[in-house]
Amino acid sequence: MPFQTCRGGGDFLWEKYTAVSGGEAFAEAEDLLGLERFAEAVEKGQQALEAFRGSGNKDAAADAVRLVVKGLVGREQHSRAQDLAKEELAKFREVGHRLGEAKMLMSLGESTPAKEGRAKAEAVSALKEARSICRNSNNKEWEVKALLTLAWLNMGKMEDLGAVETALKNATEARDISQEFDNKRIEAECLWAMAESRGLVSSPDDALDAADEAMDLFLELRDKRMEAMVLLKMSEWNLKLGDHARALSDAEDALEIYQMLQSSLEVKALRRVFDAHLARQDMRKARLVAAEALRHFREQNNKPAQVEAVRMLVELYVKANRVEEALTAAKRGITVCKELGDAAAQASLMLTVGRARLRMAQLDKAIGIAQDAFAMLKKIPSTTKRICEDKVEAMHVLIEAKYHKGHRDEALDQALEFKEIFEQQNDGKALGHALLIAATLEFKRGNVEEASSYNTKAQAMFGEESDTSGEADALLMSAEIQWKKNEFKSAIRFAEKSRALYRELGKNEGEIACMYMISENAVRLSVKEGAKIYSEEPIPRQARDALDKGIKLAEAGIKLAKNTGLATAPELMGSLLCARAQGLTLKARFEEALACADEAVLIYRDLGCYQLEANALMLTCDNLRALERVKEAAEAADEALALYRHVDDTAGENLALEVIATFQEFMQQQAPQFMPPPPAAAPGQPQVPVWQQQSEQGGPPEAAVAKPVQRGPAGPALDVKSGLSLEVVTGKVKEIALRITGADDGEIEADTPLMEAGLTSNSAIIMRDELSQALPGVQLPVTLVFDYPSVSAMTELILQSTGAPALKN
Repeated sequence: MPFQTCRGGGDFLWEKYTAVSGGEAFAEAEDLLGLERFAEAVEKGQQALEAFRGSGNKDAAADAVRLVVKGLVGREQHSRAQDLAKEELAKFREVGHRLGEAKMLMSLGESTPAKEGRAKAEAVSALKEARSICRNSNNKEWEVKALLTLAWLNMGKMEDLGAVETALKNATEARDISQEFDNKRIEAECLWAMAESRGLVSSPDDALDAADEAMDLFLELRDKRMEAMVLLKMSEWNLKLGDHARALSDAEDALEIYQMLQSSLEVKALRRVFDAHLARQDMRKARLVAAEALRHFREQNNKPAQVEAVRMLVELYVKANRVEEALTAAKRGITVCKELGDAAAQASLMLTVGRARLRMAQLDKAIGIAQDAFAMLKKIPSTTKRICEDKVEAMHVLIEAKYHKGHRDEALDQALEFKEIFEQQNDGKALGHALLIAATLEFKRGNVEEASSYNTKAQAMFGEESDTSGEADALLMSAEIQWKKNEFKSAIRFAEKSRALYRELGKNEGEIACMYMISENAVRLSVKEGAKIYSEEPIPRQARDALDKGIKLAEAGIKLAKNTGLATAPELMGSLLCARAQGLTLKARFEEALACADEAVLIYRDLGCYQLEANALMLTCDNLRALERVKEAAEAADEALALYRHVDDTAGENLALEVIATFQEFMQQQAPQFMPPPPAAAPGQPQVPVWQQQSEQGGPPEAAVAKPVQRGPAGPALDVKSGLSLEVVTGKVKEIALRITGADDGEIEADTPLMEAGLTSNSAIIMRDELSQALPGVQLPVTLVFDYPSVSAMTELILQSTGAPALKN
C-alpha cells in the first residue's frame, strides 16, 4: 500500500473486529477508505457486511453498512448511498435494533448532497432522531458522532450564517460530551469541527486556536490525512489574515503529505500553494507551481487535475495582463474537457476566455463565447455551486460586452431576459444577480427609482438565499442610489451594513469600496451640515463629526488597500485619495490635500480613467487656488476640460469652463501672482468647493477662452513615403515638444512625461496638430498626449502607424 502512518478510515473501528469473521475485510475496507480508493473500499465493505450478516453480528453489520455508504459518497454516488441507508434502516427498525437504526439515520444524514430545502430538513431530522436514540441509551460516543454529522451538515451552505452558528453549537456540545470518555480521535474531530465553524461564523484567529488543538491530537494519533486537511485550512485562514509566509508554509506541508498519500486532494493543496505565491506577489513561483502541476498531471494522465492546473495558469496570465497566453492555456484546457466530456468545466474555461476577450475589447467574440457557454450550462441537468456561479458569469460577460458596444437598451433587455430564465429555473441566487444587474443598468441610465425597485428585490432574494456576498453587493448599490438622491446619511448607513458583510466574508476590495462610499458621503454630509472652506465661524458639531469620519475612513481605506492590494478595482485607491483630499480641503489643510489629489491624478492617468482623472484635476485646482498658485490652478482646470470633452461629460465640461472663467483676468494679463478666494456665499447658503458644484448653465461661458500658446516656427515635414527611422521620428517629436513647452534642450528625455515638462491640455492639442502636419498621412488620436505621454511612446505609435520598421541610421 502507498504511504500511510495510521490505519483506518471512516469510523476507525477496525480494531474492534480484528478477531471476528469478516474483520479482515472490514479493516482493509477502512484502510482503502482512508486512502480514498473508494470503489475498492465499497467492494471490501460489502464482503465484510456479508460475513457479519452470516454470523448474526448486527452491530458489526451496521458498521459495515456505514462503511459502504461512505465509500459510495466518496464516489459521489449519493442516490445509491441514500437507497442503501434507507433499505438498511427499515431492516434494523423491523428487528428493533435501536443502535443500528441510529447508525443508519446518521448514514442518511451523511449521504445527503442537499445543502438547503426539504432534503436537508429531512437529513437534519434524521440526525436529531439518531442523537436522541443514542442519548436515551446513554451511548455517548455515538451521540457525539451524531452531533458532529449534524454540525458538518449545517456547515454545508457556508453563506447561511444562521446554520453555521448552529453548527458551532453542535460541535461545541459534542466536544463537551467527549470530555466524559477517553477517545482522542473523537475529541480531535470535535475540535476540528469547531475550528471549521469558527472560521465561517467568527474569525480566522478564533479558528486557528481550535485548529492548533486539533492538530496536536492528530499528530499524536499519527493521522497524516487529517494533519494535511488541517494544514490546508490553516493556510487558507492565514492567507485571509495576511500572513502569507505562514500560509505558504502550511500549504507546502499539506502538499507534501498529500503527494506521499497519493491523494486526490493533491491538486487542492497545489492550488493553495499557488494562491499563497500570488498573495506574496511572486508571479514567477506561482507560474512554476502551475506549470509543474500541469506537467505532473499529464504524466499521470490525470485529466481532471490537468483542467485545474490550466485554471491556475489562466488565472495567473490574466492577473499579469498576459491575455494571449491566458487564451492559449485556456484553449488547451477546453480540449481536455472535451476529451473528458465535462461540459461544466468546458463552459467554465470558455467563460475565462470570454472574460479575456472582453478585456481586450473583442466584444463580438466575448458575446459569442458567453452565449455558447450559457447554452452548455443550461443543458446540464444537475446544479452545483460552480455551475450556478458560471451561469451568473456568462450573464455578466454577455451584458457587459453589449453595454460596452454602446447597446445599452439591449443590455438591459438581456438582463431582464436572464431574470425570466432564472425565475423559470427557480434559481434564486442567479435571479438576485440578474435583478442587481438590471438595477445597475437603470441607475446608469439615470432611472433612479427603477434602479431602486430592482435593487430592493435583489436584496430580498439574496436574503432568502442566504447569499451574504450578493446581499453585500445590493447594500452597496443601495448606498450609491441614496448618494445620487443626496441622502448622505442613508447612503452611509447602507455602506456601513455592506462593509460589515464584506468584512465577514474576508472580501477586502468590497470593504474598501464601502469605506470610500462612507468617506465620500460623510464629507458631503459635512458640507450639508455647514462645513465651509472659508469661514470665520466655528464649524457646527454635526458637520465636524461627519468631516472627521470622512477623513478617518479614507485614511483607513488607503491603509487597507496598500496592505492587501486592489486586483480587480485599482481605481479605488485614487477614489480614496480624492475623498481624503476633499476632507482635508474643508479643513484648510491645502498642502496635504494637494498631495493626495496629485497622487490620484497619476493613478488615474496610469489606468486610463480619463473622467476620474478630470475629477481629480478639479480637486487639484481647488487646492492650488487656495494656495495662491493661480497659474497652476488654471492649467489643472484646463487639462480637466480637455478630458471631460474627450469622454463627452457635459456636466464636467461646463463645471471646468465655469472655473476657467474665474481665471480669465489672470490668463489675459499674465501678471497677477495672487487670486483671492471666491466671494463669500449669500447668507444661509453654504459655500462649497469646486468638486461639489453643479453647473446650471446650458452652455459654456463666453469668458472661457483659452490662452494662445507662444511657439517658434515649425520645421519641415518628414518624408513618410520614403520610410522613417527611429532617430528621425524621435528627433521630430522632441523638437516639437521642446518648442511648444518652452523647455530647454536636455530637459526633455525620451521617457520624460510631457505633462510634467510643461505641456498643458491646450498645448497638447497643438502638439498633435503640428505632428500631424509634420507626418502627412499619419492618423494620430485626439488623446495622443494622454495615451502616449512621452517622446518614446509617441515615436513607437508613429512607427507602428506607418507600418515601417524602426530602422536605425
